[in-house]
Amino acid sequence: MFVQSLDDRRDTIRVNFITDVSVTLPRQDTTIRGELRDLSMSGMSIQTREQIATGSPCTVKILINGLYSQLVVNKLEGEVMRSEPGIVAIKFRHKFNWQPLFHGYGYGCRGQKNNGSLVFN
Repeated sequence: MFVQSLDDRRDTIRVNFITDVSVTLPRQDTTIRGELRDLSMSGMSIQTREQIATGSPCTVKILINGLYSQLVVNKLEGEVMRSEPGIVAIKFRHKFNWQPLFHGYGYGCRGQKNNGSLVFN
């Protein structure tokens, strides 16, 4: 589903997409887990209980679990741009090349978690 508002200043389209994500913070030598909420070529927001300092460099891994396989998008370098209770926004260092794949799943399909797997309706 597209969620781009006419007032939005982003230069790329944002897609709602819910799946598991992990964010590694090399300076803190820690990895946090969360749930991807939306994604664009320039960044993403995740839902997590953790708060991360704004400006922190990070590496993101997106995990998409199907019924019989798993797709892993790994080594997305970025920086934490916003962190508030429940939501962390990350800007990617480079444009996210695989983002059109998420448009295909997000447009006209809805991913739902079902026993740890993502099912598309």
